Amino acid sequence: VLDATRAQALRISGAIQEGIPVGVIEGGTAAGKIVVTKAGGFGPVTALLDTVTELTRTLTTTLAHSTEASS
Repeated sequence: VLDATRAQALRISGAIQEGIPVGVIEGGTAAGKIVVTKAGGFGPVTALLDTVTELTRTLTTTLAHSTEASS
């Protein structure tokens, strides 16, 4: 996917939980998009749901702060 979008880099900024890093695409047609990866069959059954919940919470908080800063 990164090759197809001509991404120049994937900057890892942290982890949602152990073994699930999160980062942002740099360059290409998907620049600025958030990427989460999960390898293998380890972790709790709820790992993907927990990841989506955390990303939603984080993005909602970020957007709220962004809106407050611009007003």
